[in-house]
Amino acid sequence: REIGKNSVVEIAYLGSHGERLLNTLGANQPGIASPSNPIRGITTNTYANIQDRAPVAGVIAGRGLALDKFNGSSKYSALVLTFNQRMSHGLQFLSAFTFGRSADNNSLNASYPGAGSATLSGGAGNAQPPGNNNLNNHWGLSDWDRKVRSTTTLVYQLPDPLKNKGGIFDKFTSGWQPAAIMTFQSGQPNTFLLSQSIYSGVTNGYLTPDLIPGATLADLQGSGSIKNRLTHYFKSPGLTPGSDAPLPGTSFLLPGPLDYGQLGRGQPIRNPGQRDVDFSMIKHTALPREMNLEFRAEFFNFFNWVNFGAANATVDSPSFGYISSTTVSPRIIQFGAKLAF
Repeated sequence: REIGKNSVVEIAYLGSHGERLLNTLGANQPGIASPSNPIRGITTNTYANIQDRAPVAGVIAGRGLALDKFNGSSKYSALVLTFNQRMSHGLQFLSAFTFGRSADNNSLNASYPGAGSATLSGGAGNAQPPGNNNLNNHWGLSDWDRKVRSTTTLVYQLPDPLKNKGGIFDKFTSGWQPAAIMTFQSGQPNTFLLSQSIYSGVTNGYLTPDLIPGATLADLQGSGSIKNRLTHYFKSPGLTPGSDAPLPGTSFLLPGPLDYGQLGRGQPIRNPGQRDVDFSMIKHTALPREMNLEFRAEFFNFFNWVNFGAANATVDSPSFGYISSTTVSPRIIQFGAKLAF
């Protein structure tokens, strides 16, 4: 809708649904043995006999065989608000705000920011879907999901107080043009992983943990300044590394021996968001013989804001809840000149 002579506001809904997306599954997950259903004579399920219960003997159980299938799916929906100010009185800017949600069952990968120390293959390989590759139990927020994102671009042609006056001072006061790009967005979701598969009878890979009875996601969500939570970003402590013993006050629980973990992936407990302002000042100077000199001073991360990276989300890691990286470079300043003739 047009507001006034030079301004336009747009409100839109965006939605998409993906089917038959490429997915990578563990094709050699061990079977569940019992006295009534023995596997190669085995009737119990322990970590020690996982390899003996794998469908293909001699190949590493679980991820030893990767099966690529087009059985992934995704859904995305978003409300988008856009404000466009056309050039008027030297000012032009475009601002877009998005409130959305992306969910799927196949986007967790080795570079996933909340995967902690995971270095496994892509797709379902990082945290095998509970129930022998049952993707219905692997549905969660996409690893790239951003609930809120705002982007604004701004260009302003500064007025010239000595316009048409001529002389050297007019050359200096004319042609100044500041510009800025401002980006603010919420953090990506977390997937809590558990590397202690030594206590599992169903996988030698990563699991997702359980929650203790009565615990909810609110018991995991930290609060307060991120700078004060760099060593304990989450509210709950994790599990003791190399042991099945919980740490005091933890809300996490080791899954049962035949359980892949019930917490699942893509939880709405988000990593730190990002904010960034890039600013430039451009000076155009007309020269004789139709030449033009352009000088630029550019400031990336103008306010030098610190944007913290993802917290380690492997609950039995010694560094669980630690943030040890940043996502945006410190302030960078560069200058440039261009002569057009």
